[in-house]
Amino acid sequence: MAKQDRRKVTSPEQDRACAFGIFRSIGLSEDEAFRKADEVYSAACSDNFERKRSGLIPHGRSHRIAFGKHRGRSLEEISRRDPTYMRWLAELPHRSTRFRNIVRDYFDRTASR
Repeated sequence: MAKQDRRKVTSPEQDRACAFGIFRSIGLSEDEAFRKADEVYSAACSDNFERKRSGLIPHGRSHRIAFGKHRGRSLEEISRRDPTYMRWLAELPHRSTRFRNIVRDYFDRTASR
């Protein structure tokens, strides 16, 4: 049986609590640690919203998909393993033109290899 890929997923609230602890441990006052932790929380919420809205997660020079049966996998990996799924992604009418163009670009790059 193949080993499942289990990534630890944290919520923005957990990120805020962790950030608060880190900021306190490096000597920031409680007020300053709360303020900085709130900045981390706001950034995490904004990032999560953008991921859900776009459907793509930037990952270095690549992208990962944020939904569906291949959630968390890179577009390059999906285009090698499941080209039919990539074709389907590229034609999703409810996704943005940018999304469809990025998917097509990855699909074309791997198809030409």
